[in-house]
Amino acid sequence: MENIFIGCDVSKSKIDYCILSQDKDKNNSFYGQFKNSIDGYEKFLKTIAINFPFKNPIVGFEATGAYTASFQKYLSDNAILHKMFNAKKVSKYMKSLDIQGKTDKSDSYVIAHFVSIQDLKVFNSSYSDLKEKYTKYTTSLRLIMKMKVQINNSIKSLSQGGDCLFLMDELSKTKTDLKKREKNIKDDAIEQLKVDYPIANIISEKYSGVGYSLLLILLPKIYDDVEKFTINQTIAFLGFNPVSFQSGQMKLNDKLNIFGDKELKRVLYMTALVSIKHNPILKVKYEAHLSRNKPKKLALTIIARKILVLIIKDIKKYKAENE
Repeated sequence: MENIFIGCDVSKSKIDYCILSQDKDKNNSFYGQFKNSIDGYEKFLKTIAINFPFKNPIVGFEATGAYTASFQKYLSDNAILHKMFNAKKVSKYMKSLDIQGKTDKSDSYVIAHFVSIQDLKVFNSSYSDLKEKYTKYTTSLRLIMKMKVQINNSIKSLSQGGDCLFLMDELSKTKTDLKKREKNIKDDAIEQLKVDYPIANIISEKYSGVGYSLLLILLPKIYDDVEKFTINQTIAFLGFNPVSFQSGQMKLNDKLNIFGDKELKRVLYMTALVSIKHNPILKVKYEAHLSRNKPKKLALTIIARKILVLIIKDIKKYKAENE
């Protein structure tokens, strides 16, 4: 069955879409719009079935948080192959097409064009209610963390001068309250994680330094699909693959992929810091990299990647034996 590539530009109330023509020409492609609701999704699939019978639709869209969640769920429930992209990647790809201006219609065309060049076997996390639940937990925790940083900055600013003792005191109380709320949310999330993903207990006990803060972000993100892809594909999906820079005889040092979950990278880096102190095997590996004159940050990044590899292997083995 022939594939058709569909780009969807998702907003709060509506979704603009482009069904890419065979010649990939912008003017020859099919465009439309539907509401960002169940009724709209049904209308969208009916339009495809009527206008493009016997075609296999492959839908692409940018990650826009809550706006895409219900749409992604609907596509998963109806077995429609779809891929969710980092908005930065789509933006860079748009520049390569030399498209002037920016509209919802042109955005949908760019996304459709981007879908058409993808390797469909590359890891792409699917939707699940369980995953969505933990996304809400981690999003709430990130919000509280940002609020704490803003309050700290405000307190520092107020301390520079002026009679602001009352404001500083109230903000300090707010920060204390936020810490309590943060702990309550995190504790509740971890208790549910232990039940929903029993392997979290196994991994936490097996590897010194690997805590629930990391597993709370990592497990919901990869657990459902991890057996479908290689370890390297999963790591690339998480943004922990190296990127090379070389032109002619000039070659720069490899750098870490800028895409992926920044919070996951931060927590994984902190996990590596703890692990080289409390995990004898990882400590030896870290010191071996330092003895080969590798910078400390690079050595830590290698250890962080090693931790990912170990966890992914354990998840694959656990699912093979228990599911």
